[in-house]
Amino acid sequence: MTGDTDQDPEKRRAHLIRVFTALGAADPAGWADSEMDEDIAQLARFLLLRGVRQAVVRWEQPSAVEQLLADPQSPDALAQFEAAGIEPRTLALFASRVAHATAFDLAYRLADSNFVDHDPEDPDGYPPMELRDELPGWCLVESTPTGEHTGRHVDSLHEDIGGHWEDFTAEFEPQRGV
Repeated sequence: MTGDTDQDPEKRRAHLIRVFTALGAADPAGWADSEMDEDIAQLARFLLLRGVRQAVVRWEQPSAVEQLLADPQSPDALAQFEAAGIEPRTLALFASRVAHATAFDLAYRLADSNFVDHDPEDPDGYPPMELRDELPGWCLVESTPTGEHTGRHVDSLHEDIGGHWEDFTAEFEPQRGV
């Protein structure tokens, strides 16, 4: 229903607002209006970004770092941090920032399949630029609940992950009781 652009616009908008509200969006009407007015798969974007946020926020908890420290497969560096007296909370903050930066980089790559890293000074780097026309691309597309593609791309996720960390986290924190 949310990807059904042939549905009555007022019913579709009301449905989208209900769904965004139920998912905890800070501005359900803004997301719904953007989806309707700009024909952007905003619900798919929101769901993916919220999932990314949940993956990142996991690292904000000292218990996540403590689990790593307790894991026998953990790198020695983590034990060295602990031995140096670095608090798990400090490591958690660092880990969440690394997770956020990685999420941004991945989203940026996803948005630009023509982007090819190539350092001419690095023979083991990515393929040379002259291969650009031969390399495959990729895209993320919205699908229905049954897996059928709607034809709408989910683009520019990095724009919502980038910017200020607080803006990103605030938007995708559940807004209970709103």
